Amino acid sequence: LGCSRPGAIADGYLVASGRYDGYTYGFGPGKSKTTVMAPLGNVVEGSPLTITGSVLDLSPAQPSSPCVSKDSMRTQMEYLHMQQPIDGLWHNETIIGVDVSLSAISEDGSYIDIGTATTDGYSGKFGMSWIPTSDGLYQIVASFEGDESYASSSDSAFVTIGSAASAGGAIEPEP
Repeated sequence: LGCSRPGAIADGYLVASGRYDGYTYGFGPGKSKTTVMAPLGNVVEGSPLTITGSVLDLSPAQPSSPCVSKDSMRTQMEYLHMQQPIDGLWHNETIIGVDVSLSAISEDGSYIDIGTATTDGYSGKFGMSWIPTSDGLYQIVASFEGDESYASSSDSAFVTIGSAASAGGAIEPEP
């Protein structure tokens, strides 16, 4: 904490007073915001669809910047607050994003684990392809578990999966 005097600890946050500047500082996980999007039109059963979204940092010091992995946090903070290059002082760093769990819940309440996507460390965005095996309305859920730096967050979207149109008989021309 350097030149700070620790105060109260509650709900995972430490409050400290700066000895030299008189400011009160709060230390703890920053808020995050997860978004997810699925196709708005009907998707044919057995056809792939793309699920996209993002996980962003809502901390007051860097709102709407991408959430990054614990191993990339130092490079990210130096870039955001100390005008260092985004790839590190020696241009040898790669910023890694965070993991997002994707699942689907069907109309009958059954749960489908779609998989885990890793966000892009530079934009906070993710994408994953999924091939639904039955028709109906699905709720797609994206969940970011959180870590030492960020609180958890989640979001959901809906997609309708339809049956493939069946082939009909020959069409007779009108006289």
